[in-house]
Amino acid sequence: SDVCSSDLSDRSFDAALRQIAPQDSAALVGAWLRRGRWLRGGVCHPRESRRSYRNALDILDRDLGGDPLARAEALAGLAWAEAVAGDADEVAALLAETDRTLGTGQPGDLLAHDIGVARGHALIREGRFTDSFGPLIAASAAAGRAGRPDMAYSCLSNAASASACAGDFGRALDFADRCLPLVLPNGLLRLSVYAQTARSAILRRLGRLPEAGHACDEAAGYADRAALPELGGLVQSECGLLALARREPDVAAAALARALDLGAPVSRPAIRLRLAEAHVRAGRPDQAEAALREVTFEPVGPGDFPATLVAQMCRIQGLIAVASATSPRATAIRP
Repeated sequence: SDVCSSDLSDRSFDAALRQIAPQDSAALVGAWLRRGRWLRGGVCHPRESRRSYRNALDILDRDLGGDPLARAEALAGLAWAEAVAGDADEVAALLAETDRTLGTGQPGDLLAHDIGVARGHALIREGRFTDSFGPLIAASAAAGRAGRPDMAYSCLSNAASASACAGDFGRALDFADRCLPLVLPNGLLRLSVYAQTARSAILRRLGRLPEAGHACDEAAGYADRAALPELGGLVQSECGLLALARREPDVAAAALARALDLGAPVSRPAIRLRLAEAHVRAGRPDQAEAALREVTFEPVGPGDFPATLVAQMCRIQGLIAVASATSPRATAIRP
């Protein structure tokens, strides 16, 4: 799991850090920069990445002869971390300082990626979804030139998410389609699962259900090859939502329950709500009530969009009331 990967990487990093002489500023800066970039990948821990970049800057501040390119990388990385999980108002100042540090020099491809992706995420945080496309596309191209298809994928997948947030699912699908040649030929199985489940979700929203089913099947194949339970759970969660869209509530209930059992990396409260919906649409209001009660026991974080959960719960309660002739709420809801 990502938690285990994070713990292992932390222990490995601490052991490596102890091998570096305290006076070797360049090696220490390099270590913290490498950790900052690592924590932007599959583990994806932006707050801890931010700490790494700040530590690199602290060392550089004490070393008057420090490498300006290392400082620029730390500043751009910190700008990304602030844009994603910190103070978005700090991003412009950090990127301006990055430009001053570079002076007349041109950033390399990896640094160009870091600058572009920080700008893109800052625009997303401001709700300027379509404005984020340009920086993210440029960042993706820079990552591709640097031989990092994983980072190029991340830029385009975020552009797809931004398009969906803007309500432009056609454009979201275009970005998601452009992710495929970055991940499939390079054997990036986890990202291949993400790309195909994202395509399924977008196609489902577009009403193109057969194509969504094909994307789900492709994702399932990659998940099987990766042999990671949580990836199988992710596929099952999308298969369940697709089955709901196809009006196959029994299939949906089985898939959504399986997604929860496998620890799918999705919002567990949201999946439990859709599981309750599947039960009620299958004519099982009692099981729907039980599934609804389970929602209240799930931990909720910002990624669960807690402000929306109560409204979704009320909707499911309404469906249960209509389906249950004995429910005291039914008389208030039935026409």
